[in-house]
This record gives sequence, structure tokens and C-alpha cells, in this order.
Amino acid sequence: MNQTQNKFFTIGFAIIVALCYLVAIRYRLAHELPDDAAFFLRYAENMVQGQFWVYNLGEAPVWGASAPLFPLLFVLPLKFGVAPIAAVQWTSTLVSVVALTWAALLMARHFGYVAAWALVIFLCLDSGLMDFAGSGLETPLTCLLLVAALHMLLAGRQGIWLGVVVGLLAIHKLDLIAMAALLLLAAAVAARRIPWQAVGAAAVIAVAWYGFAWYWFGLPVPNSFLTKALHQNDMHKLIGWDWFALSVLVRYKHWIFAVLALLGVQACWRAHKPLLVFCLGSLGAHLLAYSVKYPFEPYDWYYMPALLLLLWLAALGIKQAGTFVGAYAPQARWLSALSAALLCGLIVWHLVPLERQQTRERKQWLNLGEHDRAQAGRWINAHTPSWFKVETCWGNPAVFSRRYVYDCSFLNRPAEDHAQDLRERYRPEIVVYQNAQDVSPTHLPHIPGYVPVHLFDRAFDAGLGNYFFFAYARKDVLSQVSDVSLAAGCLAQGPDACDRYLPQPIQKLQATDSGETPAPGALCSLDSINGGAATQAPVSKAQPIELAGWAFMADRKSQPDSVWLMIEQAGRRYTARARGGFPRPEVARGIGAPASLTNSGFQLKFDASDLAPGAYDVSIILIRGDQKQMCHAANLNLR
Repeated sequence: MNQTQNKFFTIGFAIIVALCYLVAIRYRLAHELPDDAAFFLRYAENMVQGQFWVYNLGEAPVWGASAPLFPLLFVLPLKFGVAPIAAVQWTSTLVSVVALTWAALLMARHFGYVAAWALVIFLCLDSGLMDFAGSGLETPLTCLLLVAALHMLLAGRQGIWLGVVVGLLAIHKLDLIAMAALLLLAAAVAARRIPWQAVGAAAVIAVAWYGFAWYWFGLPVPNSFLTKALHQNDMHKLIGWDWFALSVLVRYKHWIFAVLALLGVQACWRAHKPLLVFCLGSLGAHLLAYSVKYPFEPYDWYYMPALLLLLWLAALGIKQAGTFVGAYAPQARWLSALSAALLCGLIVWHLVPLERQQTRERKQWLNLGEHDRAQAGRWINAHTPSWFKVETCWGNPAVFSRRYVYDCSFLNRPAEDHAQDLRERYRPEIVVYQNAQDVSPTHLPHIPGYVPVHLFDRAFDAGLGNYFFFAYARKDVLSQVSDVSLAAGCLAQGPDACDRYLPQPIQKLQATDSGETPAPGALCSLDSINGGAATQAPVSKAQPIELAGWAFMADRKSQPDSVWLMIEQAGRRYTARARGGFPRPEVARGIGAPASLTNSGFQLKFDASDLAPGAYDVSIILIRGDQKQMCHAANLNLR
């Protein structure tokens, strides 16, 4: 192949790869933005107004978006009138496509097309990486800088351009400072000397930015970093210290890539040690940092840089595996590529079902849960005066309300003493809250001086879990609020649907006479007893007993008005009403019920202290109108 043919081949490869990424990213995008992406959007929109890095127009700048360069990318499309969500998604997608296509070209040039196609397949397959590549979080710019770092190492660059990449890594995000240092170390290993020119350029960029930040924001580090590091320690942790390592190396079947990455390390061991210094060092630094200081909830985009490097090494591992097979038949050059392709195909076949599920769940949350938050902001913008001030902890209500916002997350405003008293201190006209565990769409909390004015519960109604949002207005400005409505969609789903997530009361069993036994035919299952499997193992009656399961009427087309559990022993019957309406979409799919009947789950907590020890039959009785149906669920052994 001559030079001209090779050039056209490379261009064709780049176009095909870019289209693959474009399709993969767009397939993962939803109608709404992740909430933290809305923070970036709010900063970008204020930049269009000529005020840089301000959360509220007219206030002092605040470094709340922890990747300060990223919102700059949205300014131009917003300035030209592109719709906000489209501007964020298309800009993010474009930057990601450029970065990841560049990565594929690097891989093809230095390691061959087998490894390059493996990288493309692995990246397009991963739902998390493709989601964050286009949804408006800082992942696209992170990927671009990481690929630039890989280019610097593979091209052997030692001068000013290396320093520019190091400097940009150091200011893009604080957790990339270690990667910046490791890039310099890897370059020093490659050249066997310190790249002083690069060090000087990186120092100038870093000092210039952090000096500017100290002057402009009054802090050399992001306000959001200080809030997370100093003021969120008392928040309930939803994850543990092992969250980051498990997410990168194990969960979502990432262990497959971790194993392949070991082969990739072997492939680079002799000829590309600087590359390993950067990739393995960066992986190790992130694993250590986020194991020691982990967030209070799973911010999945935090591990995207580590995942990108893991997939890079895994793609090299695919090539190495093919090389091992090809070594047994050196005369058949095609055997190495074929075996690598077959291994890639097997991985794709194994992972596609999981990735489809991940994509479905992510898009469902964005289109429902984030939609509720965004709708809260849009409702405020449409139905309250422009001078109203809003208290909210989330980005979507903030950006779409177009109002002055008291940010109760304190990521975008300096933390204050007694932060929980924001409402009492500033008396905002509107507050937007998420539900607590002890409230429901029909039992909202009492807030002195405020009244509820609107409910946003699309995710709750769809069975995504105990998530809904509501807006309160200050009583003295209530007359200036239009479209006041607290209609709860869950009311149409049955008597228990709205209260299904409230703490379960302990029911007293009621003794009943034998009477007439309802007709059999209902579909049901008792899935768990006291949180464990519903087995024959004895259960202590000294503590309340919790049962959970699902139930359908026999026609599979309707759900009951109420669910009762009947416990029977030697002709003695005891009953208690369970709480229904819990989402069980997998059950509806499994038995061929309509998608509208996903809330077939029930739960019951009851006091069994008055019952005699021994074996009991547990049946489930379903009542709909004048129909009664029953099915046997399990046996319960009390001790």
C-alpha cells in the first residue's frame, strides 16, 4: 500500500470509527440532563450574559463547577441560539467523538488495527462511558486530555506541547493532578532525563490558573471541593470505601477487561514502559484516592478516566491474546487476527444484554427522575414572578427556573453556619425539595410559613423508586403563584400506591373463623421473609416478621384493590392487610402482564408474638371489587 492509499485508508477508518462513536453516544442520550450537568449549563448561560463563573447574575464568582474549563465549551453554541440541552449534548458528543477517534487512530498507528477495533468496540459497548460522553458532565474534556497525554507518550514528545497537556490536566480537575505528575514521570522515564521545558510550561499554566482562581474566586481550589471535603462528612454514606475499585474492576462485568488488561500490560512491558507508568500509575492513584476519600453517593462519572485507561489496556490485551494463538501457526498470519476477533465477539455477545439493561435504566432515570427536577424549574419559570428567589439543592431546578437560587447543596455557594437554616435566614419565595422517607405524594411535610403548590412525581408513578419532588410557596406570596396543583398520579394506581414507601407499621394479626375459602387461581410469590429467602428455616416470633412478594389476579390483566395474607394452622386462621403498589417490572415482563401493571409487589410487617410455635401455611388473598382469589405462597415455621 503506497502513501496515498494509506492516507485514504486512515481517513476512511477515522470516519467509520467516528460514526460508530456518534451512534453509540446518541443511542445513550435521553431528553434531560444529569443534575450535575445542569450546574455546568447554569454557569455557561451566565457566561453568555458576560459574567464568568457566577451562579447568580450580579454576585461574586464562585468556583462551583469543579471542572472550570468545561462550561466554556457551551458558550459559543448558546450564544448562537442553540437550545440549552441540545447545546450541551451536541457539544459534549462532538468533543467525545474527536477524543475517542483520536484514541483509535493512536492505537492503530502504534499497535495495529486489531487493537484499535477492540478499543472502539469496548468503548462503544460501555453504557456508562458512552452516557457520560454526551450527557453534559466533564467526561468529554477529560477523555480529550487523556488521549492527548497518550499521544505525547507514544510520539515521544518532550517539549512545550507536553507541558501544555500536563498543565491542562492539572487545572481541569483536582483529581487529575496526579495524572499530570505521572505524565511528566512517564516522559522522564522515556527520555531518561527530566523534561525541563515541559515542566516549565506546565508550571506556568498551573500557576497562572491557580493564581487567577485565588484572585477571581478568593480560593485556589473549587468551592465544591471544599464542601465535599469538609462539610459532607456527616452525611449518610450510600456507598463504602470499596465502591470505586469495584466499579472500575469488577461491577458491570468489568472484571473481563481487568483480566484482559493484564495481557495488555504484558504486551507493553518491554517496548512501552512509559505508557505503563502513566496508565497503571493513574489507575492506582485514582483507586487509592477514591478508596481513602470516597463520596457519599455513587457519582459514576468519577471513575470514567480510570475506566478509559483500563479499556485501553484491555484492547492491547485482545491483540496479545491473538498473538499467543497465532504463535502456534506462524505461517497462517490471519489466525492471530481471527482469534482476536472471535474473542471480541464472545465478549460482545456476553455483555450486550447487561449493557442494554444499563442503557435502559440510565435513560429511564433521566427521562423520569431528572425530568421531575427539570419540570420543577420549568414550572417555577412559567408560574411565578421573575423576582421570586428559589431555594433548591439541585442543578436542574436551578437552571430551568431562571431565578436567583440559594443553593442548599453548598457546592455553588460558600458553606454557612447552620446551613440547614437557609430557608429561615433568607425566606425565599419558593423552595423545591425532594421527599424524605417519612412522606408520600399525598402526605407532604408541614413547613412553617410555606404551603405546597405543585408536585412532580413522574418517576414515582412509573415505579422508579421513592423519588419525587415538590415546590412550596411562602404564604404571603401565594396569590402570585399560578397553576397550583397537588394532583398525585399514584392515586390512580390503587389505594396503597401513594404510601407504598412509608415506613411499614407493625400489624396485629386478626383471628378469623374458617369461613368460605376464596377461589384459587391468583398468581403470587412470597419472595422473602425478614429480608432473606422464603425458606423452611424457622423464624423467631419474638421480633416482628417482615414478608415481601408479588401478586396478580388470575386474568393477569388487573391488579387487586387490596392484598391480604392469611396464616393458617390446624384450622386456625389469622389475617392482616399488606401494603401493595411496590414496583416489580421484572414480574410483569416474566408472566406477560401489561407494562402498566408493574406495581405488583406487596410488603407486610406483623407481630407474631401471640401465635403458638409451629408450622403455618401462608396464603395470599387478593380482593378486587366483589372478587376474591387466593394462592398458596409458602410455609412459615415459628419458634
